[in-house]
Amino acid sequence: MLEYEMLHLDAARRLSGEYADILHDDYMEFGQSGRVTRKSDYVGFKMPESDFEVIGYRVKDLSDNSKLATYILIDKVTNNKSNRSSIWVNEDGWKLYFHQGTKVN
Repeated sequence: MLEYEMLHLDAARRLSGEYADILHDDYMEFGQSGRVTRKSDYVGFKMPESDFEVIGYRVKDLSDNSKLATYILIDKVTNNKSNRSSIWVNEDGWKLYFHQGTKVN
């Protein structure tokens, strides 16, 4: 699952807007700011390029077609550190269904 998570975090894909391809149609995110976003908020939006480090990536099977991934994300550009959780579903290919980022002080 880490390879799918990295597609979402890849700098070139974020800059081009291609990262939205990995999002499920019903995607929802609880961001570090507390803001709730959906896939429609990201389609056509070019996210700022960044350099990330993923630490402690773990995956738990929720069912045959869904997985929970948890990890710590470090943004090397802003020096922000956050706990992350992602729910991935497999419906003709893995898609990111839910994501949450919680800032670590």
